[in-house]
Amino acid sequence: MSGNRLVLTANDRPYYFQPVLDSWRTARGFTDWSPTVFLEPSPVRESMARLATSAGIEVHLNTQCRGVLRNPWHALNTAFTDGADFTVLAEDDVLVCDDILDMFTWAAARFADDHVLAVCACSMQPDVDPADTNTVIRHRWFNPLVWGTWTDRWTQVLRDTWDHDYSSGTPHAPQSGWDWNINLRIMNDWSIAGPLASRSTHIGEYGGTHMQPAQFAGSVAPTFRPRRSRAPFVLVTGIR
Repeated sequence: MSGNRLVLTANDRPYYFQPVLDSWRTARGFTDWSPTVFLEPSPVRESMARLATSAGIEVHLNTQCRGVLRNPWHALNTAFTDGADFTVLAEDDVLVCDDILDMFTWAAARFADDHVLAVCACSMQPDVDPADTNTVIRHRWFNPLVWGTWTDRWTQVLRDTWDHDYSSGTPHAPQSGWDWNINLRIMNDWSIAGPLASRSTHIGEYGGTHMQPAQFAGSVAPTFRPRRSRAPFVLVTGIR
């Protein structure tokens, strides 16, 4: 299956999954991205699968619990193995803006031949007008709260360097896991593209593998808005 794909990872928190699905259903072009959720085994898996199906999402039932390190890799690799050109990875506790797929569609084409490793939807940029609708920048910090990449960058850079077991850090250190591995060891001279005003925000305060309630406020994007007017996206240089 060529073209753009959307994959989501989900486990056992339907109280976050439902509002996240509701936000994705408002995203323009949602069904065009052939969304698939990679759902872990849990006591609430059947009910979560029904939520996904009712939202128009194909359900992939993991035969074993892959966890927060391996399930994202499995979702991305499945999409690219199936022939996707560009794949967006989302999570079950991250809300999105209604124009997020407009942005990814534009960015997937705009940066396909540039030295950009990934397009990240979540922005923690300080001093940004939350009403900014169309400014996109290139910068140097990977944010895992909904992001996308291309098949060549997956197969040549990310797939075989992925941290599946915290071997690039330690489970008890803050700089650990596949996202930190990308930032600290894989980025090198690659850049990241993303909006100044965030297109995603975290809601998973409780029950996550790594998130602690005391850390939650720092994971919420201050410029996130669930609805935005249509406007052409514009790459602005010189902002980091």
